[in-house]
Amino acid sequence: MAHVDLHIHTNHSDGTFSPEQIVFMAYHLNLSTIAITDHDKLGGIQEAIKAVSKHNLKDRLKVIPGVEVSIDYPHGNMHILGYYIDQNNDSLLKLLERGLSSRKNREPKVIEKLNSLGVQVTLEEAREICKKENLSRPEFADVLVHKNIVKDRDEAFSMYLEKGKLAYVKRDKIKPKEAIEAILTAGGIPVLAHPSQLEINPKELTSLIKELVSYGLKGLEIYHADHDEEGIILYKKLAQKFDLLKTGGSDFHGIRKFNVWLGQEKIEKEDIDIA
Repeated sequence: MAHVDLHIHTNHSDGTFSPEQIVFMAYHLNLSTIAITDHDKLGGIQEAIKAVSKHNLKDRLKVIPGVEVSIDYPHGNMHILGYYIDQNNDSLLKLLERGLSSRKNREPKVIEKLNSLGVQVTLEEAREICKKENLSRPEFADVLVHKNIVKDRDEAFSMYLEKGKLAYVKRDKIKPKEAIEAILTAGGIPVLAHPSQLEINPKELTSLIKELVSYGLKGLEIYHADHDEEGIILYKKLAQKFDLLKTGGSDFHGIRKFNVWLGQEKIEKEDIDIA
């Protein structure tokens, strides 16, 4: 039985494992296909592909080049996944650079808010704690844990970093239309990620998907660590209604999401349309 995982983050974005480590884990879990889908970054793709070749795993493991783009949307978290993208496409690279710049511009603002709340930390110190040059909210959560301000990352988000909380800073995100168009221009397949995280009702989700399809959306992530059986049934119906490809993945981030593991959804290759 061939299992796949098409939603994986590496240490090129906010994951904790390298692409080569991901490849080894996928191999030992008997996965047949994985997709590297880092946030706004593509560097992990080639590292994973090279690891497959280096360790003679081409007959055992396929790596799909992917990306996950954070989208400007008023409810929950909207992300658009792109699969089989041209990693050298100028339009896509420029779009991703915008996403990275917005993250970079947010960093000193978060530090300023934390300082105003009595959390004494500099941007340089935060980078040293996380061993990363670019800091997203999970990294800031790790800083708060490291400085014993909170007990764990969940508490860091619930008290400081979630939307509307004391140290939350909104960053400029990409509009859904331009993300979908950029992925299409790069020869990719745009897919709406984890629809449950949008925090909208089925009627609103149906309207949203109809709008996204008008921009060129091609797929819907049916299987995800956050999706329950009721949700999966709904998303399958919506995929059928709008003639969308079905995908799925764990949304693995490594130890940052201790309850989400690579390949945990046991998604069978036959149940999805992109593999």
